[in-house]
Amino acid sequence: MTADPKVVSESTDPVEAVQIMLDGGFRHLPVVENERAVGIVSIRDLAEWSIRPEKTPT
Repeated sequence: MTADPKVVSESTDPVEAVQIMLDGGFRHLPVVENERAVGIVSIRDLAEWSIRPEKTPT
């Protein structure tokens, strides 16, 4: 298990999430609110958002 994983919040800008993924070589990032995991966002989610911005990544 990673000691200090990269995470995003529900309010993280999708472009920022993509940059974190590119910088770290990640395909998925945990979504955390109040120190609790509430979901996961994938590079596919963000690719879909980039062509359909009205669809919020889940």
